[in-house]
Amino acid sequence: LLNSNSASSNKQIDNLLTYDFTVSDHNFSLLAGQSAQLYRVDNFSASVKDFPNDAIHELNAGINDKDVSGSAKELALSSYFGRLNYNFADKYMIEFNYRYDGTSRMRDGYRWGGFPSLSAGWVASNENFLENSETISFLKLRGSWGQLGNQRIGDDFYPYTQTLATGQTYLWDDAIAPGVAINSLANPNLTWETTTIMDFGIDMNLFKNKVQIVADWFDKTSTDILVRVPIPATVGDVQAPFQNVGEVRNLGWEVGVKGFEKIGDVNISGGFNLSHVTNEVIDYEGLQTISGNKITRERDHIQSYYAYVADGYYQTLDELANAPTQPGNPLRIGDIRLKDIGGPDGEPDGQVDPTYDRTIIGNPFPDLQYSFNLSAAYKGFDIYAFFQGIQGIDRYYWYNTETNGTFTSAALDYWTEDNPNASVPRWGNTEANSEYSSFYLKDASYLRLKNLEIGYTLPTSLTHKVNIKKARIYFSGVNMFTWLKDDIKDYDPEKVTNDDRNRDYPSAKVYSVGLNITL
Repeated sequence: LLNSNSASSNKQIDNLLTYDFTVSDHNFSLLAGQSAQLYRVDNFSASVKDFPNDAIHELNAGINDKDVSGSAKELALSSYFGRLNYNFADKYMIEFNYRYDGTSRMRDGYRWGGFPSLSAGWVASNENFLENSETISFLKLRGSWGQLGNQRIGDDFYPYTQTLATGQTYLWDDAIAPGVAINSLANPNLTWETTTIMDFGIDMNLFKNKVQIVADWFDKTSTDILVRVPIPATVGDVQAPFQNVGEVRNLGWEVGVKGFEKIGDVNISGGFNLSHVTNEVIDYEGLQTISGNKITRERDHIQSYYAYVADGYYQTLDELANAPTQPGNPLRIGDIRLKDIGGPDGEPDGQVDPTYDRTIIGNPFPDLQYSFNLSAAYKGFDIYAFFQGIQGIDRYYWYNTETNGTFTSAALDYWTEDNPNASVPRWGNTEANSEYSSFYLKDASYLRLKNLEIGYTLPTSLTHKVNIKKARIYFSGVNMFTWLKDDIKDYDPEKVTNDDRNRDYPSAKVYSVGLNITL
């Protein structure tokens, strides 16, 4: 019998003070604040075996293997912050922020971090030279720079101080004895991870606000990133400590445009949004971290796909005879052929292994994200359509010829002597054909008609005769059509479950017909 209990509490207090005042055309707004948070978790469990009978469920009635355990941990955060806003004649705006944050995750001397930010804007359309413009209805130029701190590192509340774990065993006088040991290393010099963001943008309305444009360019750089860096095996069977290592940069832009127009009895509106982000590891102190089929290293995308390079199938016995040793032996015709690209001396060595023959094969970040919509109305008829898509992104897609998952129809196109160019390898060698490789990496670029609605509002001359203010019939669809760059069957580009798409139920297509009545 096991009884367990876990209780958590989160106490928080916030205090704000604001003050606004105006001097002629000069407008000021001041804010000062303080915040404190205390989070605590308490765990308890007790167990015992061998009860007199099945009708007794009290712990003290058990006889053997009595065990009691308990644990607790706390996390405290404290912040002081302030803000100053200045506005002159609704033309020039300046905002300054500063926050001073402290965390119990770090020791004295490293516990507090200061993070400033500054932004400014100029509403040029309020100037005399644009006040009566027939083209520019509104124009604002803006820019900002700021820093934010991060101390969140999962459930590790005490990464700066060395802790001991109970439940460890030792060999003492030829007998097993209970004890404690270090199972995770600490780093007393941990400090805040800092993200610096710089942004320049423009907001513009044209032609009496019929066209609205928003554009931004941004540079987001994270430094002193809190990560566990691999340590040599000679250190022992312990978890690596957190370190402030590396610098990652995200550089990109985003543009959004929307507008409307009326031509006779037709009202038309629409818009689109485009964004692009480039991710790069600038500095990682010459290190690299490999986690499963992904790698993080300098001058590449963070968490780039790192796996074998596939080179089709083994089609003949001669190809098998000359094949390098690779995972999944013994190989047969119809298995995926993996390339031997390196060895201890930098040259192919006749063996495909994870140390020398894996390489970066793809990018998990898209080159471009976009969406656009269009709506129109003519007398009683109306239509609305929304499209979304991604260009230039790699994703794994498993056809799942294994026996431990749900099959998709693509698995029917498997390799046989009569089907040598099949999309799926032969059945029966799951070890050889389940390695992460470029064989399963696809270009997941897509365009999807996400929403479509067509409606008709009945004339009031008709509905008023039956005491109805308004009646509208409509047809709507969700996820109606999807166009994929790679011809992949049974594939939903919006679903991700550890890069294993076939184990995630796809987004459903929904068609609806309805009638809305207002009485």
